[in-house]
Amino acid sequence: MVQLSGDGSGFVRGLTWSGWGNATAQGTGMLEIDNCNPNCAQGSFTGYPATITLSNLTPYGNGTQAYANMVVSAPTAPNPTYSYKNLVP
Repeated sequence: MVQLSGDGSGFVRGLTWSGWGNATAQGTGMLEIDNCNPNCAQGSFTGYPATITLSNLTPYGNGTQAYANMVVSAPTAPNPTYSYKNLVP
């Protein structure tokens, strides 16, 4: 599972990955978004098919590498794209 928000209102579950360790890796799963109605604690989640693309494999620490950029694409979701850059310190 990949958490997209600090409050738990958005996450991608059921991921299947390909290309792990290559220049880019791609995961497919289900983006779950809380409608926060009447509030986020009592809202319900709706799922949307999603793809996560990881890129910019970056060294950190003692020879470890991590992907620094992540794009979540879910074309049928209310917000179809989430982009995160410079995730590696």
